[in-house]
Amino acid sequence: MRTNFGIVINSKQSAFGNLESVFSHWSRAINTYCKAYKGSDAPYYYNERANLSFLTIASWCAGAIALEEYGTKKHTASGGTLKRGSSRCDLFISTGGVNFQIEAKQYWMPSHRREKRHKASIAHAFHKACDAAMANTESAARVGCVFFVPWWKTSSEYKSDPEFHIRTEIQRYLSECADVWAWCFPKQARKLKHRQSRGDNRIYPGIIIGMKAGKYFRA
Repeated sequence: MRTNFGIVINSKQSAFGNLESVFSHWSRAINTYCKAYKGSDAPYYYNERANLSFLTIASWCAGAIALEEYGTKKHTASGGTLKRGSSRCDLFISTGGVNFQIEAKQYWMPSHRREKRHKASIAHAFHKACDAAMANTESAARVGCVFFVPWWKTSSEYKSDPEFHIRTEIQRYLSECADVWAWCFPKQARKLKHRQSRGDNRIYPGIIIGMKAGKYFRA
């Protein structure tokens, strides 16, 4: 298994295959950014909006149409429908004749988290993203997307064999249920380190994206 980039499509919905080229360009964009900063910075280290912007860039590079943070109609929790423009959808991607409405969340994931809690965190993240996606009304392809940013303590065994630890971490995610898994761990960012507010240093070598179809996904 390659650790620098990979994509696994588990879904029976063929529509997700249209996103394969998008994820290839997504990985290239991240690598280009990391090369420009010689591994001292990475886009995935920032917030959800920064990560969405790279999916948008990748969509256009792949020949798709994309739009971020646009006004749209949404269902309220009680089942009513809000007017157009009163709510926003995180990302729209149109490719291969399929219009995806995507709602995203971002989660920082410590690699030392025990398996039970790790699984619970992934499940919670997908629940939040898919709930938000299902509120959309203008596409049958409503998708929950989660940006998982794993990190390692600088005092951990990570530095002894980054490739092994990254591969092991990716496998933890692939064992969980999702329609799409994609990951990018740029060679230049394998030692990317940032000091947190409480003073401890953490290594942020890459990002893993998970996507799940909403309950009434039809595409």
